[in-house]
Amino acid sequence: MSAVQALSRRTPLNPVSLLRRVQVELGIGNLPTAWLERRYGKPESRFIDVDGIRIHYTDEGNQAGPVLVLLHGVLASLHTWDGWVKALGAHYRIIRLDIPGFGLSSRLPSDQYQPDRAVEFIDRGRY
Repeated sequence: MSAVQALSRRTPLNPVSLLRRVQVELGIGNLPTAWLERRYGKPESRFIDVDGIRIHYTDEGNQAGPVLVLLHGVLASLHTWDGWVKALGAHYRIIRLDIPGFGLSSRLPSDQYQPDRAVEFIDRGRY
């Protein structure tokens, strides 16, 4: 059974509400930022502004330990690393962030998400 079929069984067949449910289930579309933060934010969630871009990050684990910076891949978020934080947090300080345009970080105004642009952006955030 497809996701649309499953959702249509639980939701009256109203095309607008059905589309909204599909967006929520798949995490796509223009969903309100406040709603997304309530649903996907973590108690450890923090935000920083880098060149006008709001970046979601967490700083967890052993604050006195060596630092690990974890970056997720395309179409993912910092949640990718949840299991690693649990496994390594006693020994390492773990900083993870949502790359611009993914997770709870805001989009880049240019909508240019090539790998070299991501590296350039993250490098600017170090200072």
